[in-house]
Amino acid sequence: MSIKVGIDQGVDLKALQRIQEQGIIELRQANELEQTWHPNVTQQEGFMLDHSRLGGPDVLANDKAAEVEKILGPGNEKDVAHILAVYMDECEYFVTENPTDFIDGGRRDELESLLGLKIRRTLELTHDLTQQGYLFANDESPRATWRYEYLLVLAGTAGFVVSCFAPFLGGGLFGPGSDTLSLWQQGPPSESVAAVLARLLLLFGGVATVAVLAIAGLTRRGVLAAPTVLAAAVVAWSLTQIGLLIDQATIGLGITLEWGFWLQALSVGVVVIGTILAVARGWAGVRS
Repeated sequence: MSIKVGIDQGVDLKALQRIQEQGIIELRQANELEQTWHPNVTQQEGFMLDHSRLGGPDVLANDKAAEVEKILGPGNEKDVAHILAVYMDECEYFVTENPTDFIDGGRRDELESLLGLKIRRTLELTHDLTQQGYLFANDESPRATWRYEYLLVLAGTAGFVVSCFAPFLGGGLFGPGSDTLSLWQQGPPSESVAAVLARLLLLFGGVATVAVLAIAGLTRRGVLAAPTVLAAAVVAWSLTQIGLLIDQATIGLGITLEWGFWLQALSVGVVVIGTILAVARGWAGVRS
């Protein structure tokens, strides 16, 4: 899911919409309080006595309204209604370029504590997203360059799939006329739907998850694009695969390791290296 971001007038809308196009954030605006911006989603406006009408998308503001009005001060009814609408729409961020009303004088800290919102200026939001790994420093166009680290991960996952059907173990111990055996052939001999499904999940469930996250990182689509998400999946998957490789390599009994075994070991290593590069690039973006 995308991160919901409530917006105020005066924000760098072009910059925010570029991030929205990547699927990372979803821009929201208060109903009838600001000028209409598209393709932003219109928020519900908190209903406040003497300041709103019944019907339409308006909803009743909760008991935090008085506390918000106390923080923002008298005469700021629109600001109160706006930030309440952002809060009631369950946005994670409220982006404003109006520090006098929402940030200065300790207002940001008080509002964040009261509403659980993160109040940021446009550049502060992009810095947060960079720190969290959704964006990279000085990267304005998500489609300007291919990201080689994610391509490495995808190459590794492709190699892993091939290795599962390639000769994996040899030695002639697998029955008459059989010199080699692939990982796929090591599964249950039954060809029932349940047996085939079990083999697919055991062999490819983890690597498919890694591939999906690598594609998300490559295209920068949604919160799954964060390299830390990919890293968590790769740690779990690669440790399991390394353990299985060690187990296969220590069978003994005259078993030989065929080229499929070495291709799989190489593929797992490529995935790990690509993930390390992706995380390192994210950290470099934070430091810069």
